[in-house]
Amino acid sequence: MTIRPKDRKLAELILFISERSEGDLRFGAAKLNKLLFYSDFAAFLLFGKSISGQEYQKLAGGPSPVRWMAIREALLDRKELAIRDIDSFKKKQERPFALRSASLMGFTADEIALVTKIIQQSWERDASESGYFSKDSVHWDEYVEISETIPYEMAFLSKRHPTENDLKHCQENAALAAAVFANPRKVRLIDAQAFLDGRVRRPTRRSGAARAAHPEKPAGTDATAAKRSAIRRSNRGKSAAVVRRDA
Repeated sequence: MTIRPKDRKLAELILFISERSEGDLRFGAAKLNKLLFYSDFAAFLLFGKSISGQEYQKLAGGPSPVRWMAIREALLDRKELAIRDIDSFKKKQERPFALRSASLMGFTADEIALVTKIIQQSWERDASESGYFSKDSVHWDEYVEISETIPYEMAFLSKRHPTENDLKHCQENAALAAAVFANPRKVRLIDAQAFLDGRVRRPTRRSGAARAAHPEKPAGTDATAAKRSAIRRSNRGKSAAVVRRDA
């Protein structure tokens, strides 16, 4: 069974977490889904985008990638992943085992470091525990209904009351925003290309060819530039002391 190119990164992430969690007695399919969820949402919080690019939904047992079952079945069919029934703490659980090491070519060093940190922080924790996010975080199970997609933006939300630093930061930004909007001049956002291609900023000096094309300039300007250029050329072979004196 083939794995779609857009699903390949999640497939490799499943294998990576399964291999790294092999010694975790609490690791099972439910915890794997939680670790995938925490990794992607923490990456969105820290880096501005998720690792796998996948959507997550709320299920009765916890958050899960929408494409989880399809990708899992593909990995099982390709004999790259195995699922075994394990007796763990007086209950049955499905424990995934990676049958090959994950290919990490499509991942950044920061992404791998983040996933590794989340695995370590969640080691031997039950799948029902909070894991990466603190108790102050707004969790998926409080505001999302069963089968609904969990918005990545929930990673930015918190239940704790704002601190003095939070309030100070908001006040500073509010004052800046008020000053900008009170300005009668038109304010617009520009990107780097618009800033650098000359539409916004133009050089203050022009080349000799550009100056020669404008006869309205005061007489002697080009002659002065040529004289300075000749002095610089003659100074190239002199010592530093002579150059400073002639300059």
